[in-house]
Amino acid sequence: MMMEPVGGMDNVVKGFLRQVGQYVQTHAQVESIQLKERAVDIVYRQHGKRHRITADYCLNCIPLQILDGIEHNFPRDYAAGFSEIPRGKLFKIGLQMKERFWEREGIYGGISWTMQDIEQIWYPSHGIHRAKGVVLAAYTFNPLAGERFARLSPAERIERAIQQGERIHPQYRRYVENGVTIPWHRMNHMCGCSALWTDELRERWFKKLQAPVGRHYLMGDQLSYHPGWQEGAIHSAFHAMAEMSQRIAAEGARGVSA
Repeated sequence: MMMEPVGGMDNVVKGFLRQVGQYVQTHAQVESIQLKERAVDIVYRQHGKRHRITADYCLNCIPLQILDGIEHNFPRDYAAGFSEIPRGKLFKIGLQMKERFWEREGIYGGISWTMQDIEQIWYPSHGIHRAKGVVLAAYTFNPLAGERFARLSPAERIERAIQQGERIHPQYRRYVENGVTIPWHRMNHMCGCSALWTDELRERWFKKLQAPVGRHYLMGDQLSYHPGWQEGAIHSAFHAMAEMSQRIAAEGARGVSA
């Protein structure tokens, strides 16, 4: 609780938007990235219309498995890495409960771990003693469990989570009001969760993909030592911006126009 933003983790994003939201375009699907001699051309579709941006630099955090399917002119030995880094099949189920029954059991936040497919039940650390609450009823890291859940319908997923939750809380079912399920590897614009780096993959691809190509930089948690975490995304952005800043300063010293 000491490390949790008031109101939830999405308030970190909202904090950024309060400062730079006027520059952010949403519902904009990138269709093409083209490297130029001293620029990068981006074509994106927004509300049914295509738009083009020509920028001095591009900082790109599109997931690699999505970037692999976007039109581009990247070097082959660079773009080949997009499909080489596998993605996790993490899966979540959230259940809204009519009552905060776990608090009557003396549970205030924290996790109950299980060997079942749901893997864990995560209790909210906010809204203590309110009427209702949302329990993270499944958070699977095992790709086989994630795939088993993904093959079910949303209603079947929730039913399975309830059945497994009843083995920890016998009265679990009676409190369930609504539910939502999220299989990341089945979601458009994601098609997977965090990058799954191995020592071999890092040795072969990490520095190559982290380095700029022309004026294009890849970044995001996927190109960090903490994939799947906001910390990794921020560190990756710091690295890209530091390299770009040094580059601009060096070009300025040589009298090269940006």
